[in-house]
Amino acid sequence: TPFRAASAASRPRPSPSQLGAVQSKFIERVRESLDQPLPAVVKAVDKAGGRVTAADAARLAGVDLVDAKKSLTALATLTGGDLEVSNAGDIIYDFGRGVEGKLAQKSSVAAAQRTFRNKVWPVLFWLIRVGFGVSLVASIALIYTAIYAAGSSNRDDRDEGGFGGGYVSRGPNFYFGPSIFDLFFYRPYYGYYYSPGYRYSAVAPAGPPELGLFESMFSFIFGDGNPNNGIEREQLRLCANTIRKNGGSATAEELAPFLDVDMAYVRKANDAAADPLSAGFVDESFMLPVLTALRGEAVVTESGDVVYVFPDLSATTEEINAQEARAARFPNVSEDQRRMIDSASSGELLAIGDQLGLRGAALTEKETLKTAVLAALNERSEERGGFFGNPFGRRRQQEERVDVIEERNIKFSEASGGMKFLSAALAAANLFGAVWLSGIAASVPAGYKLVGITGAVVNLLPVLLPYALLLNAIPIIRWFRVQAANAQIDQRNSARRQMASLVISMAPGSPLRQKMAAARAEAKKRGAEARVLRAGDVEYSTGKTLAEQAPDPFLEFDARLAEGSN
Repeated sequence: TPFRAASAASRPRPSPSQLGAVQSKFIERVRESLDQPLPAVVKAVDKAGGRVTAADAARLAGVDLVDAKKSLTALATLTGGDLEVSNAGDIIYDFGRGVEGKLAQKSSVAAAQRTFRNKVWPVLFWLIRVGFGVSLVASIALIYTAIYAAGSSNRDDRDEGGFGGGYVSRGPNFYFGPSIFDLFFYRPYYGYYYSPGYRYSAVAPAGPPELGLFESMFSFIFGDGNPNNGIEREQLRLCANTIRKNGGSATAEELAPFLDVDMAYVRKANDAAADPLSAGFVDESFMLPVLTALRGEAVVTESGDVVYVFPDLSATTEEINAQEARAARFPNVSEDQRRMIDSASSGELLAIGDQLGLRGAALTEKETLKTAVLAALNERSEERGGFFGNPFGRRRQQEERVDVIEERNIKFSEASGGMKFLSAALAAANLFGAVWLSGIAASVPAGYKLVGITGAVVNLLPVLLPYALLLNAIPIIRWFRVQAANAQIDQRNSARRQMASLVISMAPGSPLRQKMAAARAEAKKRGAEARVLRAGDVEYSTGKTLAEQAPDPFLEFDARLAEGSN
């Protein structure tokens, strides 16, 4: 109509600049979503205090060195972090404290991902698990309601002496006791609270909380996931820490307790430790992932041994070096408490020191007071058998040194024994009912059809029958796979423990000790030893102007010219 044409014509069209702004904003959002830092790196940076090198981030987060650099660059771009360059060319990333909160404030994508990961996904996954259990119960209800309706219709037809306009067969002549529906009747004497062995206790039992019926159904069919998910990062983190403690080098025997080794390597390693010449070729291919992730180099020593050097892991900040030194000096103080002491003000340190019995008047410098508080906490924790008791009454368990990493066995289901039995019974009842209903549908003579609820459910059998078959087949297949996986896990754990014992039990002067010493010598020769980057080593920082950190080149030239004329 003319009115609509006039309305459309009068509507203002966006200008090219507005379209360009919208397009740029869209592209920026897409680029931002693609350039998000790894959550593990963000947590590691936040945990370290906000000032790290790429080697620190890779070592603390247990990620590839290249991924650590990419994540740190993206994090600096999103949060406005500062980059510092040392006189040796090392890059230090300075984000300040609370980098996780800064990232959530500056990046809407990061905030959305954090909300989804911490709040939305747990609820959504719970709904998926419960929804699966509800679907199983609904399938059983539909199938047995249809069977009951078919039986009722069949009895009515016999009473009337005819088919009543339709035909329903009794189905296969299966004997099922008094009534199939007795399975679903409430029997109080078989309930949990009526069990003779049940005793109420006010103290909750140890272990995870018991799953509900619907969650138990999901757990029985599909399991509860792999408890070793993410173990690769923990393996890489432990390897990187060992390399750092060894001065930037390692042997395959030292890292084997953290990696995936087999018994064949253990036998070869034991033979080589006893007599290197009789061992022959030793396959150390399990070291390749570590070498690739941490940019290591394989070096052949003068004695013919193969050792590994990691020059790219050498640089660290003075803050992280001080944290690790305090952790080694005060092993009974938990990591959270060390971080609390590091961020405390002088007044807070004095208050904590007074509660610990320290004389604050004699401790004027903050670093001296911090050291005294940590020493007092460490001593108190040691007196309490390795448990940490802070002034607020909390107790933290002593952190243990990890000499070997052990995978956890995969459980078939986290559900209780009773819930697993009930879930299996429901899955079997669902399959039995689907087969029974299929028999009823197959016994209908030609020219007749099932009507009502029975006919409607029979039409769903192409979906209900495969669904019932899968619910019974998946747990059986999964049980065999879990047994095979656990057998492999036990073998790897045994191999790691034997390698850890081999390294610890080596006597001074043994071939393996000589190999370790040669590895450290190669690291020193190639500059792979730990280098602490201090404030005086920084040549350039994006947090300062050029005038603040570099002299005017013209003034410097004039000064040199004046010196030359004199």
